[in-house]
Amino acid sequence: MPLSGHLSTAITVRMVGGVPGLADIQPGFIQVLPAPITFTKMYGTLEVENGPTQLIVLTNTLLTLQAQLYKFDPVHGAFTAMPGASCTYQDASNPSNPTFTFLDPFLIEGLRGVCSNTAFSASFNAGDVGFILISASATPTGIESQLAVSPILIDAAIGLSQ
Repeated sequence: MPLSGHLSTAITVRMVGGVPGLADIQPGFIQVLPAPITFTKMYGTLEVENGPTQLIVLTNTLLTLQAQLYKFDPVHGAFTAMPGASCTYQDASNPSNPTFTFLDPFLIEGLRGVCSNTAFSASFNAGDVGFILISASATPTGIESQLAVSPILIDAAIGLSQ
């Protein structure tokens, strides 16, 4: 997602060596900052979209949804994750399950999450390029794990401030 604005359609970004591949970065996805700024706060919300493609049942699975701030490094010609500038979404509807761990069969449709991070400092100069990448991963936690094999469509919002 750009640092300001929105994307109306999802963009698939392949990770290359742990960082987003440059070939997947499309116009409107990155943003050039017009002035120096230091971000120190990140807040987000998300909801798994309802619909027939979201009829995914997870059992014995840890689902991790995370937002990460990236900055273009012109010296290495690659995007780098800003240290500490990430936000892991937690289950908004079940505070006792903050990590989206599904021990019993769970229909993922309608799942809601929130995240916040106020313990980082990410500085950008005028002309620097950045974006936020929201990613998902599923990890089995038991012998009879059932993982999502199709894309999970989400509506997500993430914000940065000083």
